[in-house]
Amino acid sequence: VITRAGPYVNAELSRGGFPGWLVNQKARARTDDPAYLAAVDEWLTHVNAIIARHQINGDGKGHSGTVILHQIENELALTTPAQRRYMDHLYAKARADGITVPLFHNDQGRNGYWVPESSTVANVVQGPGDLYAFDGYPGGTCTVAGKPTRGVAAPDWGFYGPGGAKGGASASPDTPAFLAEFGGGWFDYWGSNGGYECNAVQRGKRFQRVFYGTNLANGIDIQSFYMGYGGTSWGWLPAPVVFTSYDYGSAISEARELRSKAEEMKQLGGLIATVPDLAGMVPAAPVEVSSPNVQAYHNRSPESDARFLMVTHKPSNGQTDDRFTITADLPDGRYTFPQAEPMRLNGFDAKWLVAGVNFGGQRLVYSTSELQAALTIDRGDVMLLYGRAGETGETVLRYTSAPTVTVLEGKVMSAFDAAKGDLRLDYMHAGRAVVRITGGGRPALTLILADEAEAVRYWRGSDAVLVRGPT
Repeated sequence: VITRAGPYVNAELSRGGFPGWLVNQKARARTDDPAYLAAVDEWLTHVNAIIARHQINGDGKGHSGTVILHQIENELALTTPAQRRYMDHLYAKARADGITVPLFHNDQGRNGYWVPESSTVANVVQGPGDLYAFDGYPGGTCTVAGKPTRGVAAPDWGFYGPGGAKGGASASPDTPAFLAEFGGGWFDYWGSNGGYECNAVQRGKRFQRVFYGTNLANGIDIQSFYMGYGGTSWGWLPAPVVFTSYDYGSAISEARELRSKAEEMKQLGGLIATVPDLAGMVPAAPVEVSSPNVQAYHNRSPESDARFLMVTHKPSNGQTDDRFTITADLPDGRYTFPQAEPMRLNGFDAKWLVAGVNFGGQRLVYSTSELQAALTIDRGDVMLLYGRAGETGETVLRYTSAPTVTVLEGKVMSAFDAAKGDLRLDYMHAGRAVVRITGGGRPALTLILADEAEAVRYWRGSDAVLVRGPT
C-alpha cells in the first residue's frame, strides 16, 4: 500500500481534498502560512497515527501492516521558498508522528521538482523527500465518440531516455526509479459516450505489454498503475470534473469485475516475482534484430548476468506483422534465435523475454516464450511459459549430459547439442503442451507450454503450488 493522505490529494477530489471551510480562511493553502499549517497539523496528527500503525516495518508498539511508502504532497508545481518550507514541514511532521517508511512527492510530468537532496543533476528543484517520483499518462485517449485511437509510442523515462532534470528517473539517479502514477486508463466526462469501456481497450492488454514492459526495460523500479481499481466517486467526494463513476477503464471495473487486461498484469507480476534478477538490471550490449521494424532492449544483472530482452515494434506503436530473429551475446554463448522458425510480432504487441537465468535446479539459456512462473515442488521444478496462440516457441535449457524428454501432452520436438549441452525444444503455442525432462545432471523438470488463454488459468499462491482454475 502507498498512502496519500493529503492535505492536498489530487485534482479529481473535491477541492483537491481540502475541507470546505478552508476556502473561507485568509491563509494561502500549500504554503508555510501559520494558519494553514495549523489546520494541516490538526488533520495529519490523526491520519498519520493510523498510517504509522500500518507500516510494513511496524510502529515500534507491536503494530504493523502493508504500507511501504507515504506521499506527502501531489503535483506541487510552485517551487518558491514558501513551498520549500511547507514541504519541509510535511516531511518533519510525518517523521515526528512515527512514519518511518520512505517519503516522497509526485512530480507532475517529469519536471525535476522536489528531488532528493542527494541528486547532483543540474536544474532540479531539491526537496526533503527520500525518493523522486513522477507521473505520466502516455498512450493516447479515445475519441469523443468513444472509439480507440492508435496512440503514441511508449516513452523512455529511464535508461534509454534523454537524461537530465526532465528525463524522468534521470533526475535522481541515486534513488530507485519511481513512477507514482502511470496511466492505466483515463477518466470519463459528463455526457459520456462509453469512455470507460473504450479506455479499457485503449490502455488494454497490449498497451500494458508494450508500455509497462518499456518501463521495466528502462529500469523503472516502482510502477504504480493509475488506476488498478477506480471505483465510485472518491468516497463520495469527487470534483465536478468527473461524474459519479470513476471506473477509469482500469483492470478491475467499477462493478469489481476483472477485465481481460488484469490477466497481463498478473503475468507481469508473475515474471517479476519469478525473476528477482530484474531488480538492479542495467543496459547490456546492443543486440542485432533481423527486421528493421522490430527493436529489442537488452538489459543484464550486474550480479548474476541474467538477461531481459524487451521486444517491440520500431516505433513501439507500430502495427505491422513481422518475423525476425535476434543475435546476441548471452551468458551461455552467442546465439541467433530462434534457431528453427523466426519469432513473430503481430500488430501492437511486445514480448518480455529472459535468458541466462537459474530457476531451482534448472538453467534457462533462452526462450522465445514468455515466463509466468517457475517453482520447486516435491524436489522437482515446474516452469510455465506462454505465447500468442498459433505462434511458434523455442526454449533452450542447459545440461551436462543428454536428458530424457517425455512429451506428456501436445506436440513438442526436442534436440540435444552435446557440444554445448543445449536441449532445444520447439513447439506451437496451441492450448497446452506438457513436457517432463529427467536426468542430464539436473532435478526433474515439468515444463508447461501454453498459449495466453491457457496460461492465464494458472495461479501461483504463497506456497509451492501452481493451481489451474478459472481466469
